[in-house]
Amino acid sequence: MSERHAYFFKGAGYLRYNIDTDLVDVGPVEISRFWTHLPEEFQSDLDAVVNWSPDLILHWENVPLERRMVEVMERLVDIYDYPVNAAAGIVGNLQVESGVIPTRVEGAGDERAPMRAPNFHNQLTNFTAEQIKNRNSGTQVGPKFPGVGLAQWTTASRRAGLFTHPFGGSGLGFRVLFNLDAQIDYLVHELRSPGFAQVQTVLTNPAVTANAASDAVLLHFENPQLASQQVNTRRATTQQALNAFRRVHP
Repeated sequence: MSERHAYFFKGAGYLRYNIDTDLVDVGPVEISRFWTHLPEEFQSDLDAVVNWSPDLILHWENVPLERRMVEVMERLVDIYDYPVNAAAGIVGNLQVESGVIPTRVEGAGDERAPMRAPNFHNQLTNFTAEQIKNRNSGTQVGPKFPGVGLAQWTTASRRAGLFTHPFGGSGLGFRVLFNLDAQIDYLVHELRSPGFAQVQTVLTNPAVTANAASDAVLLHFENPQLASQQVNTRRATTQQALNAFRRVHP
C-alpha cells in the first residue's frame, strides 16, 4: 500500500507529513533543496499548495451507499483474500451497524452528519474526532453511546484498540475515524485473532455462502442485542452488497 503525505510550507522551508504514520518524515528543509524545478519566485513565501487526490475521501457519508459497499468489499477481496461471499457478509453487517461510514458514532440518526449524536445530557452535539476518541462515561465527556466506526466498536477494549491499532507503522489516534483502510485493517486484525477463530474459519472457506457469512459475522463478531432477530435483515443487506459488487465485477 502506497503511503500518503501532506506537505506544509512556511517561508522558504517545508516539511512532509506522513498521514498514515502520523509522523513528519522529511524536514523541515528549504524548498529549493528538493523542489529544484520550481521557478525562483516560487522557492519561498508560498501562499498555499494543494495536492488534490480523488482517492483520499474524508467524508464517506457523501459517497453513495453502493459505492461504499463496493469499496470495502474490494479491499476485503483484493487485499485480505476473503471470498466474495464472505466479503458481502461482512459488509452487509457493516451497513446495518454504521451505514458503511467510518466516522459514524452510535446514536447519529442522520448519516449525513455521522458525528452528530446525543451527549450525556441527551443534547445533539457535533463532536470532533478527538472528543469521540476521548469519550468518558465517568466524567460524562463525549458521546452518550460508545459505538464508533465501521463496525460500531463498543466494548472498552475493542474500542480502544481501534485508536491504537498500528496501521502504516503506528496507531492513528482520532485520525483513524477518517481512514477507511485503517478501520478495515483493524476489523481483519480482529477476525484473525484467536477470539474470533470460529468466524474466521467460516469466512475463509472458499465455499462459504453469503447467508452463512452474514450469520457468522452477526452472531459471533458483532453480536448485538437480540441478534437472532436480525438474521433476515442482515442477510438482505448482505445480498444488497453482493449485488452491488457483481454490478461492478460481473
